[in-house]
Amino acid sequence: MPGRIAILIFIGALMVMTGCKSKLHVLCIGDSWAAWWQRALEDEVKSRGKDIKVYNMAIPGATAEWWATESALGDVKKLLKDNADIKYCLISLGANDLLGGYLIRNYRDETFTRLDRDIRTVIDKLLEVKPDLHINIHGYDYLNFVQTPHCVGVGHNVFGDTTRFQNSLIERLTQNAFAIAKDYPQVTATNLIGSMQEAAGIAGAPDPAKPSPESMMEPEDCIHPNYNGYRAMHKRIYDTFFAVLGK
Repeated sequence: MPGRIAILIFIGALMVMTGCKSKLHVLCIGDSWAAWWQRALEDEVKSRGKDIKVYNMAIPGATAEWWATESALGDVKKLLKDNADIKYCLISLGANDLLGGYLIRNYRDETFTRLDRDIRTVIDKLLEVKPDLHINIHGYDYLNFVQTPHCVGVGHNVFGDTTRFQNSLIERLTQNAFAIAKDYPQVTATNLIGSMQEAAGIAGAPDPAKPSPESMMEPEDCIHPNYNGYRAMHKRIYDTFFAVLGK
């Protein structure tokens, strides 16, 4: 018996020394934000004392409209079936539909109706395969259509009007995300609005009259955050998703 106790003590000490971290197995699907945020996600989770394995199936340029098709989720469904340890899914969808639909395809307000339908379809298809999957959705943070003349032109072509109006459309993506999450016990929504402004120390964040700051964006990029921008957002995602689930 004393020998067995000694072994248990040794195992316990070894677990402490090696950090014995619980591991989160996380699926990411969606667009370029999800495709390129992996390092920030991993670093944020590890900074909270957890380990993580990311299965990143996101595709730059992808839309919710495309992901909602029957063929788009084939590989993702197989991944879920083959990996029972995947308990969490982060979905980044909607920005490309808005960028390509609001003015360019002249959908205007119909863009948000379409998005609501398509994102719900994606969620339903995932839950058909894994009913207990915990899903997080978001509505993005403000973009930056002022940092270069090219960005100014892009912003005018896809949204028009002022920074305040452009930001109001991103805020509507967030409203959509929360409306969807309300209808699913498995789905959590995270408000990312102003997360990059806040991380950059901008007083009064979120300020809808200002874009996300250049210091949080890829150089000369109107749409994509850099590592620091993604890290700011993943602090909120961790607090509202992983932490709430007790992990």
